[in-house]
Amino acid sequence: MTTKQPNPPSLEDLRACAWRELAMRRKFYPKWISAGKISAADADREIALMRAIYEHLGGTDRDRDAAARDLFG
Repeated sequence: MTTKQPNPPSLEDLRACAWRELAMRRKFYPKWISAGKISAADADREIALMRAIYEHLGGTDRDRDAAARDLFG
């Protein structure tokens, strides 16, 4: 059974989500590389892919700064 979202996410919501995911990858991937959970090449590729998604959604540095404020207060 699936529940239907009453309102689909806005483009701004999607951009903010992509930026938060990018920030988490940048934070955790170095630890995962050290632990042998992911290779540096794979981590770099995954970060580049998420950055491309963010930019494809029209994300800018200004959006990034706003998302960071929302995330970190």
